[in-house]
Amino acid sequence: MPQTIEEMLLARVATKRQEREVIDVEQAERMLDILGLPRDEPVILCRWWKDGDRLNMRHYPRKNAGDGYDWATLQVDRFYEAVAAEFRAGVDSFGFVPERGGTAYDKRKEITEVRFLKYEIDDAGMSLEAQFETWRRAGLPPPTLVLFTGGKSLHFWWRLKTPLPLDEGIVALKRLQEAIRQATPGVKLDSKMESPAQPMRLAGGIHPGTRLRSTIYAADGRWYEASEILSLCPEITVKAKAAKDDGGLFRAEEGEPAKPGEYPGPDELTLPVPLRLGLSRATYDQIHRGDKEGVRAKSAYDIARSLQESKGMIESLGYRVDQDPIELFEVYCRNSDWCGYEGFDVCLERHFAGPDQVGIGQLSQSALRRAIAKWAEDEGHWRWRPNWGGRRRAGDDSSGIAQNDFCWQRPSSPSWRYETFKRYVRLVVRCERNTLRRNIFLRDALKRIDLRGLIQPAEVASLVMEAQDVRAGNSYRALSDIERKAMAKPKVEWVIAGAIPKRDLTAAVGRPKVGKTRKAIAAAKSVLTGCDFMGFKPVDTAETVVILITDDQSAGDTADMLEAAGLYEHPRLLWSQRFRLTEEQLDQLLSDIKNNPGALVVVDSLRSITRSSGAKENDAEMGMLVYDLKQSVIDAGGSLLLVHHGNKEDKAVGMEAMSGHNSIAGACNTILSSHYLEDERGFACKDSPLRRVVREARSGQGADLVVEIKTDGSFERIDSFDGFARGKLAADLQEQELAALRKPPKPVVALVLALVQLFEEDKPHLPTLEVMRHAGLVRQAVNLKADLNRGEQAAYTTCNEWINKLIKFEMLELRPDESGLPGAARRRLYKLNQKGRDYAHTINCGVS
Repeated sequence: MPQTIEEMLLARVATKRQEREVIDVEQAERMLDILGLPRDEPVILCRWWKDGDRLNMRHYPRKNAGDGYDWATLQVDRFYEAVAAEFRAGVDSFGFVPERGGTAYDKRKEITEVRFLKYEIDDAGMSLEAQFETWRRAGLPPPTLVLFTGGKSLHFWWRLKTPLPLDEGIVALKRLQEAIRQATPGVKLDSKMESPAQPMRLAGGIHPGTRLRSTIYAADGRWYEASEILSLCPEITVKAKAAKDDGGLFRAEEGEPAKPGEYPGPDELTLPVPLRLGLSRATYDQIHRGDKEGVRAKSAYDIARSLQESKGMIESLGYRVDQDPIELFEVYCRNSDWCGYEGFDVCLERHFAGPDQVGIGQLSQSALRRAIAKWAEDEGHWRWRPNWGGRRRAGDDSSGIAQNDFCWQRPSSPSWRYETFKRYVRLVVRCERNTLRRNIFLRDALKRIDLRGLIQPAEVASLVMEAQDVRAGNSYRALSDIERKAMAKPKVEWVIAGAIPKRDLTAAVGRPKVGKTRKAIAAAKSVLTGCDFMGFKPVDTAETVVILITDDQSAGDTADMLEAAGLYEHPRLLWSQRFRLTEEQLDQLLSDIKNNPGALVVVDSLRSITRSSGAKENDAEMGMLVYDLKQSVIDAGGSLLLVHHGNKEDKAVGMEAMSGHNSIAGACNTILSSHYLEDERGFACKDSPLRRVVREARSGQGADLVVEIKTDGSFERIDSFDGFARGKLAADLQEQELAALRKPPKPVVALVLALVQLFEEDKPHLPTLEVMRHAGLVRQAVNLKADLNRGEQAAYTTCNEWINKLIKFEMLELRPDESGLPGAARRRLYKLNQKGRDYAHTINCGVS
């Protein structure tokens, strides 16, 4: 309906007025009303802004510092005017906290339930129309409300009829996001939406980046039971947030827990532990930097809690603490201008959390223990055993092992000396990678505590490998069902799925010249280019770097192999022509691995890189070298593929094919052994590009394959070894049968000649007796098999056997008898084809 001039002027005035308003209250109230937050319910409004890298937040109404909100006494009035008075267009964002109770659910137990399920698309490259379709692709019901933020994204809201308890609600928010991710692969979502305390944009505010107003994009208005939404969302596994023991001080473990020997015991430290070690780096920096007005009151309370939590965590592990939390709290208050008060006493009274307010700290047990270990090592405060008293040996060495804290006065008890030596072994294994230096320290310790005659060198090697196993996590620890439910389910990770496990050791084994190096380069090619490796697929290798060490052959040979594989100029290939397993060179290798996380390290070969170590392959010391190399590579974040020579046993495969001490095989997760195939006399077919490859492993399935080495260096799977052997046997039998066909008996020669003549004359398909009459093998009067005499019967039997053979090798064309005469259904009619004609020539039947 056309507008009058007066109406158009009024509309334009209203539009101009709206543009001048920093908050369109009418739009804000409409959004809250659709979400089921009417005027008679309290709502916490908020504005936030960036100050450099820091995000500042202010809430309306304000909460008491450290105390949070008392929802029962919170005013119903909404503080739009207060927000607008402080709002800076182009700087501030405007929103609200959707859940009732306050602004926190972790540190202050204010929010106890979840009324809204929501998500946000965080992808500037995705149009609003495409964003709006994401809930449809996930099969979800229409959202209660969709908000256009004014920036690049939409917010999707579902109001729940019955609120969920807090823990269930957090899981529900995660499940909703997972449903969207699965329905739209590659979509970017804002993970902050999984928090019930996350402030959300409110319609009517102006986006600081675009200066556009946040508006309601779509509104269905329906409310849902949680089951209506969650029944359409995938189940997920959620990590436990915090440990339940140790008074609830520690966060849940993530990754491998710290192992005994990797951190000092309380009696192994020369000084108390600094209080700062229980804090995150960000918190420690914040204490010494201070905060500005607007955030310092809340930060003061949080820092006070974190300081007391740090002290509690350190003391719960049995250590002494070097500082009172109040001392560092005073540093923060001073750097924050006393939080706007007259001095520290007021800050302490207003913001220092009491003991009953201390909760979960900032670190897990393992993270704190590793922080203590690093501090103790860097500062030289870790002595390897408690001081027994008596004379100490002066001096130190460069190994990082504080031997000056070792009491060299021999105790009287042999068992005490043995236990002390075992602890020293664990420390040396952790601190010293170089096997030669480590052995010197251990022999020196045996001498000084007088155990040389009681512990043999082989037993020392066994203790070292035991300590290496413990450090690698190969030790007993029973997990209860509760722990298993709380932890993320462990899974095997792969560099090449089913062939080479991630962050572990794989050995490529074989006799000389069988193709070990080619196999290693084929694995590198698979990782770098994404091609198959013996039928196995690489996993997520788009960024994986390969570090190739070829110490076992000339640079020219390696260059030719890399050129053939198309890898010589590959940007993600690092190549070293030489490497020796020394401390200095290993450090250089580990530095490259750390600079290229997840790298696959290919070493060719074990024998060449250890030639300067003095260790022999058949000694347990070689196994220790392999364990050291493996653990160092894994700790740096890499995976190891090690080329190793095989023994001379022809029939040995897998682990049995490896040369040297069995501890070498014990260090490996996976063994890929290569073998020549054998001919019918049992000799190796060295000229053939075919190889047998056997996989034995702790992870994944074993395999016994026949592969072909291609000219580009790749390994193509042909068949399983059993399938290949069966196929070869069948081919051999067929060849034998074909050879027998070249020497037919006289009746068959006559029959074939007759078939050739019929073929030349293009006669129709005929039955056996008819062809035999043409060949003169039976009398012309014979029409039935019953009419045959004894000699004719023998010729008939022989010809039928050979006819079946000719049919098997497709030399005859078969056709059913459709004459309708008695016995026609069982009668075969046949005629020679060109292949049969060629066969007649090969058996010298007089056919030209």
